[in-house]
Amino acid sequence: MNAKKSLRFGIAALLVLPVLGLLALQWSLRPSADPLHQGVPLSNWLADLDGESGEKRDQAGVALRAMGTNLFPVLLADLQAHDSTFGLAVREFAAKLPLANPPQLKAATRRERATLAFRTLGSNAAPATLPLIRILLHERASIYAAHALAGLGPEAVIPLRAALTNASRHIRTSAAFGLGTLNEGGTNAVPPLIEALEDRNAGVRATAADALGELGELPETAVPALMESLTDRARAVRQAAAKALAKFGAKARDAIPALSKTAADEDPAVANAAVEALKAITNAAAEARQ
Repeated sequence: MNAKKSLRFGIAALLVLPVLGLLALQWSLRPSADPLHQGVPLSNWLADLDGESGEKRDQAGVALRAMGTNLFPVLLADLQAHDSTFGLAVREFAAKLPLANPPQLKAATRRERATLAFRTLGSNAAPATLPLIRILLHERASIYAAHALAGLGPEAVIPLRAALTNASRHIRTSAAFGLGTLNEGGTNAVPPLIEALEDRNAGVRATAADALGELGELPETAVPALMESLTDRARAVRQAAAKALAKFGAKARDAIPALSKTAADEDPAVANAAVEALKAITNAAAEARQ
């Protein structure tokens, strides 16, 4: 090897070795090894759970339940994953290297798959309730923790309802979103979501309106509350309320006069949402009479 080649090799080594060191540090912050089921690591099962094949998703669900609490440390770590700008650059560089183990997935994918795993586990994930509540109270991962908690069932209503009073609007928004994605116990989520329609932050109010529509529970109380939100000062809230009422179908018949007024809203997006809601409600009512 001549002097020039040696120099280039030395410079390349100086550039690559720190990157490899950073990757090793990154991996050290995560549980050292994925739990296995039938010799297949958790990360592979999570990829199947997030895939398009229904059969593979079902198999992944069985695998997750069979792993039990062994998978919680990994899922909780992934739920809080975060990519720095430098970390993304390191990962892109490492992907071009002939490494035995590929770099980790992007944080967004890891958070989404961990959330999906918790929701798939449902009540089987109850032992992770307290760690999930702690993550819920951190803005960066609160939306994922709220969604994961909601998959546990009715027991999630209490912590999510408590989070609706948090000082952080991000956490309150996450809690409202979570309540709208409950697997079970949706009726218990309606009263706190109606209260959230009065939140001082428009984003929280809009999310609460959307959540009520997603649940579709207790129309006798939810529909009147959403009708009031049609006159909210924030465009996003009025639009969310109209869309939510549409999801109640024929059960929102009483909202037709209010929606007719909203159809003349000065904001085109709000007016269009009201028109679409009127169509959805009248069509549903006509079908119900047949």
